[in-house]
Amino acid sequence: MKKFCFTFIILFSLNNLINSQVFETERGKIEILGLKKWDAQKLIDTMKALRPNKPIHACAAEMKHDFGFTEVSSMFYIKDFNDPSSMYSVVTIVENNDNNKIKYIEKPTDSLALLPKYTRCDSIIKKNPMIFFVGIQTYYLYKTNKIDSLKNVLTKYRLELNTVKPFWDFILSQNDVKDMNLALWILKNDSNAKNRKIALAILLNFSEYDSVWWTLMDLQRYVAQPLSIQAIEVLRALNQNPRKINWDPAINSIKYVLNGTNLFAFQNSLEVLTKTQISDELSKPILDNSSDLILSYLNAKHDKTRE
Repeated sequence: MKKFCFTFIILFSLNNLINSQVFETERGKIEILGLKKWDAQKLIDTMKALRPNKPIHACAAEMKHDFGFTEVSSMFYIKDFNDPSSMYSVVTIVENNDNNKIKYIEKPTDSLALLPKYTRCDSIIKKNPMIFFVGIQTYYLYKTNKIDSLKNVLTKYRLELNTVKPFWDFILSQNDVKDMNLALWILKNDSNAKNRKIALAILLNFSEYDSVWWTLMDLQRYVAQPLSIQAIEVLRALNQNPRKINWDPAINSIKYVLNGTNLFAFQNSLEVLTKTQISDELSKPILDNSSDLILSYLNAKHDKTRE
C-alpha cells in the first residue's frame, strides 16, 4: 500500500504540469484534455475556421486527420436533451505516439467461414443490431433471473424479453471449457468479424478465468473499431460482477491502453482495474511512462471524468 500511495503522491505533485481548459460554446461546455504542445484556444479557433458548420465536440475524426493527432475521443454528457447548451463534452487528445506507447492489435491474416455452431446466434443478432449490445449488458440479469430489473432495462431500448431471449439462451448453452477455448482461439487467429463477435459474447460465461479478463483488456486495442467496441462492452458486462484478478500477466496491455490506445477504452479500463482490485504492487510498473492521461484526468474540471 505504501508504494501505491507514494506513486499517487508523485502524480498529484505533478498535477499542475498537465492542464485542462474549458470553453463555453452554443452547444454547452467543451473541456479539452491531454494537450502538451498545442494551445487549446488555438486548436478551437482553427477547427472553427476549417469546419465552421460542425460542432467542435463532434470533430474527433477530423482532428486526427487535420492535425495528425495520434488519438482523439469525445465523450458527451447532457442534462436536458431539449437544451443543447446543457451538454458537457470532454475531448481527449494524444498528440503523438512518443516512444511507441500506443500500439494496436492488427487483424489476423486467416479467416474462417462462419462456424456452423454460431449460425443460429448470427441469425438472431442480424434481426436487430441492438440485440447484441443490449443482450451483452443484460446477460448477468438474465442469468441470475432478475426479471424485473431486466424488463426495466429492455424498456429503455424498446425491446421485448422474448426478442432478446434467444440470444441469451444461445450464450448460456456455450458454457463448456471447450467453448471457451474455441472462442479464445478464434479471437487470436480468425479475422471473420461474425465469428469474433459471437466468440466475445461467449466469454461472458467464463469470468472465473483470469485469462478471459486479460484477453478482453487486450482486445480493446483491436485496430478494427467494431471489435474493440464489442470487447469494451463485454469487459464492462463482466465487471458487473467483479472479483479480484491477477493482472500481472496483462501489464503490457494495460500500459498500452492507459497510454491512449483506443481512448474509448481508457475510462472503462480504469473502472475494471479498480473493481477487480488490481494489486498495489503493480502500480509502479504500470504507471512508469504511462501516467500522462491519468494526470490529465486527475486535473479535469468535469467531476465524473476526474473521479
